[in-house]
Amino acid sequence: MLAPLKGVEIIGEATEANTATSAIQQLCPDVVILDIHLIGQGTGIDVLQSVKQKKLSPLVIILTNYPYRQYRNKCLDAGADFFLDKSTQFECLMPIFERLLKPKDRPGNPGLEDQVKELTKMIWGQPNDTLLKQGGIP
Repeated sequence: MLAPLKGVEIIGEATEANTATSAIQQLCPDVVILDIHLIGQGTGIDVLQSVKQKKLSPLVIILTNYPYRQYRNKCLDAGADFFLDKSTQFECLMPIFERLLKPKDRPGNPGLEDQVKELTKMIWGQPNDTLLKQGGIP
């Protein structure tokens, strides 16, 4: 789904928490998409907590079939930048990446670092629908 986006390179994939944490530390991606449910021991929340403890951490998008309030709150408290429900908000991934990839050298189009700061600020305490609309994402 993301492969056709110019500027997006998929550099890793993992199904277990330990493997995911190691891969993120080794590969240093700009953005990580995590599910809460992973195979084996550990969860996506464990990976999120580990990754966000680092000084330079990637933008983390939780994409899950577990959209319950307690999971959402735990993920946001742990530093998730987005929390999306796979069944109702999956289509939001492309617009999020398109917005993050806007060149920063054009007026009015901040680059990835500025976009992350802006989008991260908008998420706290707001439903995803509200923050996506405020971020210019339909």
